[in-house]
Amino acid sequence: MAKTKPALQVRAPKNADDFVTGRPAAGRQRPAASAPPPPKRRGLVQRKGGAERARITVYLEPEVAEKLRRHCFEEGLQVSDLAAAAITRFVAKLAP
Repeated sequence: MAKTKPALQVRAPKNADDFVTGRPAAGRQRPAASAPPPPKRRGLVQRKGGAERARITVYLEPEVAEKLRRHCFEEGLQVSDLAAAAITRFVAKLAP
């Protein structure tokens, strides 16, 4: 049996004039305009705390990836933080 699709409904904005002109809704402020941020190098990411990190993709076996995600969830860790710590320890052992 085919599932029925939900009906879509269009909601009118609370203040149509503000919506059309692009003004923020009452109570919401847009950040003050400032100088554009400096250009970033490719692959760099700005974290919430302001730390800059290099983005790297790592491919793992599905079972290993699941165990890693589960462990990080149970311990309240970020996968990238755990991977960064492990890789940092490994790199420190390499010859200069």
